[in-house]
Amino acid sequence: MSRYLAAAIAAAFLLTSNADAELVSLASTMDAGGYFAEDAALDSIARINFGDGTANDRDGANQYSDPNDGSFDPNKPESDYTPFGTSNLNIFPNETNFNVGQVGFDETGLSPTFTGTVQINSLDLGAFYTLNDATSDINGVDFPLLFPFGGGLTLGTFDANDTLTFTNGLLTSIDVEVEADVFVADFTGQVTYDGLLTFSGSNINLNIMETETVVGFTGPFNSTLDFQLSGIVGAVNNFQISAVPEPGSFGLAATAFGLIALRRRNRKS
Repeated sequence: MSRYLAAAIAAAFLLTSNADAELVSLASTMDAGGYFAEDAALDSIARINFGDGTANDRDGANQYSDPNDGSFDPNKPESDYTPFGTSNLNIFPNETNFNVGQVGFDETGLSPTFTGTVQINSLDLGAFYTLNDATSDINGVDFPLLFPFGGGLTLGTFDANDTLTFTNGLLTSIDVEVEADVFVADFTGQVTYDGLLTFSGSNINLNIMETETVVGFTGPFNSTLDFQLSGIVGAVNNFQISAVPEPGSFGLAATAFGLIALRRRNRKS
């Protein structure tokens, strides 16, 4: 008898102790004009809509200063720039269809008609950028090759201010802000350009625009790095809270089933 009762209690405990986690995709449609540029050390630009649009096209690096007039306008057509080096650098392999990652929250007790704000409890941006991963939205293999002595992108994590908002169970706003920094190695160590990756409403935006002193072959110089991406998160106004019984209900049900099974066994004996 004690063995069956213990099993029922254990089942109830396991079911009541698991939070009802839910994940929301951050997959986004990005602006084709999104770009990465640096004006001094590289004098080059990579832009989503450079190249022919195929999976392995060359969208960087191209000479940032327009050979026709010496300007630094990232919105000019690709024909106004010349290839920088011979490498076939594919900085944005997914073109405008970014996977980005996913954000999680606890759905416990939220009805399909819930209206309000919930705090996020997980954030995974590995699909947006992962070092050595050529399939991440910002190519984790080719992107570091832009920098003569190495570099990359680091992304922060969520905090208590990051939330999701629902209206009648429908996701209507993602509000998340994390640090986004490009780091570059130079002759004396590492230089970091600080920026932010933000989600606001249905919008996603990467904004890194900073001037730093870099030490190169001929000494120190000022380097301005400009990294701009923006787009729309597909889950906003499409993701709906599902009807999920509260964990407590699961636990009570497990206990009830266990006791019923125990009672039937005792009757048979």
